[in-house]
Amino acid sequence: MSRISFLSLVFAWVAIPSCVFATEPLHDGFSYQGRTGNIFPDKCCWMELPASQRLTEIRQGEQCSALGGPVGEFEYSNGKLWLTELRRCGGKIPLAEVYPKTRESIFANWLTGKFNARIGHMCRDANFKSIYESEIELTVKDGVVTSLVESKNDRSLCK
Repeated sequence: MSRISFLSLVFAWVAIPSCVFATEPLHDGFSYQGRTGNIFPDKCCWMELPASQRLTEIRQGEQCSALGGPVGEFEYSNGKLWLTELRRCGGKIPLAEVYPKTRESIFANWLTGKFNARIGHMCRDANFKSIYESEIELTVKDGVVTSLVESKNDRSLCK
């Protein structure tokens, strides 16, 4: 086989679309009215966590195939957002391990902005996009939820 034929074959193979599956990154968790899902900042990616030396050490030592971590578990309760625990690839991290003066939940007064939550995974559509029972838009000012709008999805979106 000539060099040109071989290179043509290689380029054709590379150009063929294929499905690629990778480990899902860790996402911040969210609880609302006894239902659970994930929460994301409107701008991108992961929820901010309070700084601590221990958090920095854990992040630098994290060796897993999923991006992110530690991530937070947040709960909406009494009009506020609360950080209830941390997670990494290896499992849960007690809040007191990262924030020694903490025994239970931490009021998330460092969070301000718009956030989107997805609750109750139902299925994936034809394009493998996840469909959730509810999508929630939260507006938060210093940890206090000033607006919460919930949109329900219909199972007919599952195909």
